Amino acid sequence: MGDRKKFALVCGLLFLTGIGNILIRAGISGTEPAFPSPGLPFLQNGWRGAPHPVTVPESDGSRLVLSRTYRRNAGPPVHFLILYNTFYTHGVDSHMPSVCYRGVGWDLTEPVRLSTPSGKICMTGFTGRFREDRILVYYGFLVGDRIVPDGLTRKYYEIKNRLRYGGIRHFLVEAVMVFKPGGQETAMGYIQRFIEEMEANLVGSGG
Repeated sequence: MGDRKKFALVCGLLFLTGIGNILIRAGISGTEPAFPSPGLPFLQNGWRGAPHPVTVPESDGSRLVLSRTYRRNAGPPVHFLILYNTFYTHGVDSHMPSVCYRGVGWDLTEPVRLSTPSGKICMTGFTGRFREDRILVYYGFLVGDRIVPDGLTRKYYEIKNRLRYGGIRHFLVEAVMVFKPGGQETAMGYIQRFIEEMEANLVGSGG
C-alpha cells in the first residue's frame, strides 16, 4: 500500500472515530441496551471470593457493581472491582486507575498488558511501588461481550453497540494485586489465571 493510501486510510479512521465520538456524546437515543450486569461466582475452580468494601463517590453517576477479594486455595488475594456509570464516560473516566493510584501515593513504574487466548479480554495496566510494597493493576472496559483497553478499540466497540442497540452500557473492570519486590512474574501469572478462569462469567454466555 502506497504512502498516500495509508495516509488516506488513517485520516478516514480518525474522521469516523471523531464522528462516532460526537454521536456518542450527543446521546442520540438515551436508551440503554439490555446487557445484564456482569457478575462472578463466589466459588469457582479453586477461587474463593469475599466482599471487599470500597467507597465510590456517586455524585458523578458512578455505581459499584462488584468489589471482592479472590484467593485460589491458600494463595495471595486479588482485588477485583467492577464500576458502572450512568453518564457514559465522564464518571467512569474520573475513576481511571492511573489517576486513582497516583492520588493515594503509588509511584507508577511500567505499563503492562494482559490478554486471554480467546482474544475476548484485553486489559492494559501498570506496576507501581510504595515504600516496600509493589502493585500490579490491570483494567479494561467491558463493552458488550468483550473487555478492551481504553483508546480506539474501546471507541470502536462503543460505536458498534450504539448502532446495534441504540445506546451504550459499559463497565470499568479492574484486577489488582499487591506483592513484594521480586514477585512480579508470579503476580502476573496469578492474575492471568484468574481472568482466564473467570472469562466465561465476564464475557461469555455465563456472564
